[in-house]
Amino acid sequence: MTFSARYTSWGQRGSTTPLLVEEGPEELGTFGVERATVGEQSWLLSATKETVTATTEAGVAFTLTGKRARAKTLSADLGGRAVTLLNEARQDWVIVDAQGTKIAQFSGGNNGVRRCVLEIEEGARVSTAEAVALSWFVRLILEARLGASSTVLIVTLLAATLIAVLAVLL
Repeated sequence: MTFSARYTSWGQRGSTTPLLVEEGPEELGTFGVERATVGEQSWLLSATKETVTATTEAGVAFTLTGKRARAKTLSADLGGRAVTLLNEARQDWVIVDAQGTKIAQFSGGNNGVRRCVLEIEEGARVSTAEAVALSWFVRLILEARLGASSTVLIVTLLAATLIAVLAVLL
């Protein structure tokens, strides 16, 4: 079934987090750490530093590969359909199919990590399952990048504090 909405977004986080059609209230599914419920199906979720996979009850696997926190290009297999996620600018991404046609986009700017909006291009043929998987990938990418930039900021502040303390003492 082709996904017909313009975008997806994430609801309030708790023990599970709902994936919404646009602003809601319609939900595409709910995601936990190791499992998701999408429609009436249970999906198994797994994530390592370089690979994340969502597997449906029917055995269809949606996989994202690459270093989510730093890579400029990530590859995804959407149950046999190859797509590439390209970091165009600092926080702006596009998703293109094997022919290079833009099918979706997302951004980490303007509260992007909190809501993780995946915008589907008008006329793009994306199934509901593909939209769900891509939405989960988007969330994981933006969270990984926020974690990496937060770590750099903390280290920089600690170094500046140490230099300031040494300057006062000497």
